[in-house]
Amino acid sequence: MSDRPATAPSTGAPAWGADVTAGIVVSLVALPLCLGVALASGAPLIAGLVTGVIGGVVVSWLGGTSLLVSGPAAGLAAIVLASIAQLGSFEALLAATFVAGALQVGLGLLRAGRLAALVPSSVVAGMLAAIGVLLVLQQSPYLVGARPDGHVHGFGLLLVPFEALPHALVGPTLVGLVCLALLFAWQLPALAAVRKRLPGPLAAVVLGVALAQALALVPGLAVPAAAYVDLPDLSAGFSILPTPDFAALADSATWRVAVTLAVVASLETLLSMEATDRLDPLERHSDGNRELVGQGVGNLLAGLAGGLPMTGVIVRSAANINAGGRTWRSAFVHGVALLAAVLAVPWLLEHIPLAALAAVLVHTGFGLARPSRFVEAWRIGPAFALPLVGTVVAVVATDLLVGVASGLVLAAGAALAANARHGVEVENDADSVRLHLSGAVSFVHRPRLHQALHAAPAGAVVTVDASRSRVIDHDVAELLHGFAATANARGIRYHLINVPKPRAASAH
Repeated sequence: MSDRPATAPSTGAPAWGADVTAGIVVSLVALPLCLGVALASGAPLIAGLVTGVIGGVVVSWLGGTSLLVSGPAAGLAAIVLASIAQLGSFEALLAATFVAGALQVGLGLLRAGRLAALVPSSVVAGMLAAIGVLLVLQQSPYLVGARPDGHVHGFGLLLVPFEALPHALVGPTLVGLVCLALLFAWQLPALAAVRKRLPGPLAAVVLGVALAQALALVPGLAVPAAAYVDLPDLSAGFSILPTPDFAALADSATWRVAVTLAVVASLETLLSMEATDRLDPLERHSDGNRELVGQGVGNLLAGLAGGLPMTGVIVRSAANINAGGRTWRSAFVHGVALLAAVLAVPWLLEHIPLAALAAVLVHTGFGLARPSRFVEAWRIGPAFALPLVGTVVAVVATDLLVGVASGLVLAAGAALAANARHGVEVENDADSVRLHLSGAVSFVHRPRLHQALHAAPAGAVVTVDASRSRVIDHDVAELLHGFAATANARGIRYHLINVPKPRAASAH
């Protein structure tokens, strides 16, 4: 593997001061998100914090990036939620997470870090938008104090917000809606200076805590105890955390979940890494292969320690850069700060209403799936919009991996259709037809060529010019040479330029 990216500014000066400050800021952003992603995943809330700590303390120095921050990600929440229901327990999911980590280490050693470049941007945009849709649908019950049915999948998710309304509670609803309004207001240009000092998710959680305490004084509006964060008592040590059920590996479903987690987590990490590199003020380039190894080790440890699966996360990474982070040490400090919060002030975290965390996730989901994304996609063109929309629909109807695969098929189909349209230029005159072939001609051009050749009038001059072609598929060469007999029968003078003869098929 290549050397680790530069860990200090180009002057070579230590960056600990800036990194410590940035790490603390990132931990304030990550704290509500770690809890919120665990909530969205249907997992113990402590699992999100465990993964945040491992992502910061371990993956930061083991991986191949300078500024990427790792932890539990919204992109895996839908997979984890469905997987827990499918496998029957969180402990079985931990075993799958352990295997997924091992697979990621293997992918890194096999130098698969460049695979993300093969995924079209339309499919990536669709994947992110689908994650946003799922977050909004799945978290809407928590926003109003109701408990969602974790067994709802597919298009049945579209009914979840409406089914939660009859079970809404006034107190949690007030907390959730006020926090959600604050998060949208936090994006106003007038609050840009405030945003730099106080991250929106933290502001929403602080407001949610204060509002819930105030509502407790009003009869009938108190937030019930079951609607607050609940963390285990760690005073007796970490032995109370759940451990993986490796017996679940005897079930093929566990292996399918592990492969899904490995593929999606690797893809999301590599895409987040590329986005983070573009934001890096020092313009460094990360080592994707080493990052996959680091992420794999992180997921191995998360599976063993009772944490959620992890990825590199662009939201926290962007916050790291904006806060002045310069090296991997800022992510390390963020992990240490999360650990300190879990050990020192767990009682304070238990004052956070779940409705406030749901507001953070709903706002995040809306940002990923905002309507303007679909409008912009349509303006780019159907070849971009179709894979994007198809990915969203397939993810909601099935799961993230099937949805991405569906988007890839649609994108490939759109690319083939565009290639088929533009690979053959037809010039028609009164008594002649001239076909110009592009640099590479394949089977997708056969329908266009067949139509143009057979549309030529009797007695015309037909010329097929392949002088610009570097590659001509056997099927195309066979079609072009095979038309000679038809041309002769119809009195067409037929000329081929630089079209190789097709090889005869073997008799054996």
